[in-house]
Amino acid sequence: MAIVMFWNIKGSPLYNEIGTLCSDYNVDIAIFAESQIHPSSLLTALNSIDAGHRYFSQIPAIASRIQFFTRYSLEWIEPRFDSRHVSMRLLKHPLGGELLILAVHLQSKLYQKPEEQEFHVRHLMEDIAKEEGSMGHTRTMVIGDFNMDPFENGMITADGFHAIMDKKIAERESRKIGGKSYRFFYNPMWSRLGDESAGPCGT
Repeated sequence: MAIVMFWNIKGSPLYNEIGTLCSDYNVDIAIFAESQIHPSSLLTALNSIDAGHRYFSQIPAIASRIQFFTRYSLEWIEPRFDSRHVSMRLLKHPLGGELLILAVHLQSKLYQKPEEQEFHVRHLMEDIAKEEGSMGHTRTMVIGDFNMDPFENGMITADGFHAIMDKKIAERESRKIGGKSYRFFYNPMWSRLGDESAGPCGT
């Protein structure tokens, strides 16, 4: 199973912390947002503790705010899409099959109203559906800084992320509204450890 980490480091020079964290948790794919660290410097920090990391460069001409590093062979990762707020990669692990990974750093409410965030999420979901259709599967992970709470409309509405707190419901895969099927995402962040917590989800 791939171990994926996302961290919005907010411009902090966290060289040692990043290297230590990735080593301690055996991170296979490390994703950073708001990084002002040059990729070569960050790669040096990662490899000084746990050698073998590689930097996955962005699709040319795209000024993305998201950086990808991996311990996997770069041949296993295919670029699908880059924008300022979204980076999409297809992981083709020879033993584990394919996984579409979307790293997002959606705009803050300092710059967008909630309904504008919802608008962008709906369009992102359309992009996800197109990619899944071309790949022929729905093995998709969306990870990042959403700048939304788990209970906000952009996260929970059927035409948004449709991300729910209950793993058992998510296992049903989808629900129909007005005759149209909407697929679920499972959001473990309702509680720190999702359904593995001692209490009910979302507490």
